[in-house]
Amino acid sequence: MKRTLFAWVLLLAAVTVHAQVLINEVQYDPIGGGTDTKTEWIELYNPTGDDVDLSGWLLCDNTDSIGEPFPSTVLAAGEYLVLAAVVDSFHLNFPAVPAMQWPDSSFGAGLANGADMLIILNAADSVIDQMNWGTPTLTWASWIKFGGWNPGAIDAAAGHSIGRSPNGFDSNQSSDWADMASPTPGASNGGAVVYTPHTIYEIQNGGGLTDSAVSVVGIVTSKNYVDFDGFMLAEASGPWHGIVVYSNTNVVVGDSVAITGTVTEYNGLTELSASQVTVLGTGTVPAITNVTLADVKTGSPTAESYEGTLVRIPKALACDTTWMSPTYGEWAVCIGPDTLRIDNSSNPNGIYYAKPNFGVDSVIVTGVMTYSYNHFKLMPRDSGDVLINPTGVTGQPTITKPAFSLMPCSPNPASRDARFSFSLAREGKMELSVFNMLGQKVATVYSGQMAAGQHSINWDLKGQKDQPLPNGVYFYNLTDGSRSSTRRLLILK
Repeated sequence: MKRTLFAWVLLLAAVTVHAQVLINEVQYDPIGGGTDTKTEWIELYNPTGDDVDLSGWLLCDNTDSIGEPFPSTVLAAGEYLVLAAVVDSFHLNFPAVPAMQWPDSSFGAGLANGADMLIILNAADSVIDQMNWGTPTLTWASWIKFGGWNPGAIDAAAGHSIGRSPNGFDSNQSSDWADMASPTPGASNGGAVVYTPHTIYEIQNGGGLTDSAVSVVGIVTSKNYVDFDGFMLAEASGPWHGIVVYSNTNVVVGDSVAITGTVTEYNGLTELSASQVTVLGTGTVPAITNVTLADVKTGSPTAESYEGTLVRIPKALACDTTWMSPTYGEWAVCIGPDTLRIDNSSNPNGIYYAKPNFGVDSVIVTGVMTYSYNHFKLMPRDSGDVLINPTGVTGQPTITKPAFSLMPCSPNPASRDARFSFSLAREGKMELSVFNMLGQKVATVYSGQMAAGQHSINWDLKGQKDQPLPNGVYFYNLTDGSRSSTRRLLILK
């Protein structure tokens, strides 16, 4: 009888040692409260009926497969424990919530916003719980050792957390986790973001879904967008059926993907900031839409409808190299009075295809329409999207004489610099100057000879004595001696 009782005691002790503790909620991208890593926190939850001693337990992240020791404490049955990187910083955001200081004042090197993983090991080095969010890197030390979900749990928006939904639910799937708009450290999870199904057409046509949480399905039409981590998505050909997706998920052209995320406007470009991207398989890339320059050029009433869509422009003259610099790498095509910039965002190291002979060669360009710095642009996907002299004959399409004009500067208001774009009707001396509200000249941006055609000049917001100008309203004026044009600029730092 004593031997049997002793065996039951050992069994109960073993159950207590291996009792389940869950990683229940994580905030890795806080807003406010100082340095990001200092305000990060992890919530543990003990759903069992037994207290659990965490002495000797370890926490691993993506690059640390050995683990950092937990503070010595007991997590009571049915209770929560908030582990804060720095308690004082945590309390700036959650002043009334008890928390325990993490010994190193940082979870590893800090929890990564886009993708990371967490693993809890008990004193016997057994995995108690693990989870990961975002798209994992398969060479992470902990991924190699422990494995995980690919794709991981949903990537929460800044200021949100990710948490089990419903609270404490554990089927060992990434779908157990949801984006929590209102983090609840030390309490039951609630307030999961609901992603409403929509078509790309519904998102793009009208703008009524900006800042909405949505889910969409589409085909990847271009992955070469290096201004940020992202790719282009379309559900069909034609206007309003394409969109830019902000995500670091590795996709290829032709992938059929399901996306949950938030609709945003970034410098005038409608984007889908993805929380989760799931590759469903391989689909058919929507057919290319043939457009005219008049359809898609800056200022056209229809240009915005082609944002994010795969289009092809007819044969045009490669006419302008104003923006072809190590910084921008852009150029332009012209048909008569219509001009369209060719974007270079898909290549960080300059133009990656054979350069046309500007002012002579004709080109046919295919790509995805995008928008930046107040201009609609066509972004080729690869070298095959730019055909030089497609008929095999060098020729120059008919163009009209360039006009004298001064375009709106970008950005406006300006905080660090401004870019002035203008057109000159003839070669000769010109001057671009900036004046204050009293009509006093405060800066000469450029003065000298310049060729006819379109041009662009950057200005560092400094005055005549190379000193930064104060905030305020200014006017910039372009003159070629016989004509003059003036526009308004606001400096706001």
